[in-house]
Amino acid sequence: GGIIAAMRYLKSLRHERIAFVNCDPDHEDFIERLNGYRAGLKLLGLEADPRWEAVASKPRRRSDDIVVPETTPPHMDHLIVPLMQAANRPTAILVAND
Repeated sequence: GGIIAAMRYLKSLRHERIAFVNCDPDHEDFIERLNGYRAGLKLLGLEADPRWEAVASKPRRRSDDIVVPETTPPHMDHLIVPLMQAANRPTAILVAND
C-alpha cells in the first residue's frame, strides 16, 4: 500500500512517468515493492516502461555468508543516471528504500 500511496501522491503532482529503483532484487520486501509499483501503474492508468524499472544486480556473498549488495545507497548512480539520460525519461523516481 505504501508504494501505491506514494505513486498517488506523485500523480497528484502531475507526474505521469514514474520510475522505480530497487537496490536488492532478491529481498522479499523489495520484490513486494516492485509488484506494488507495477500494480500502481495499472491502478492509476500510468504509462509502463520496463526501462524505468532500475534494479541493481544480484547481491554477492562473502565467504562468511553475509550478503553484501553490489551497491548500497547512496551509490546508486549506475541505476539513476541512465534513467535521467533517456530520451523519454521519467518525471519522478520512486526508490524502494532510503
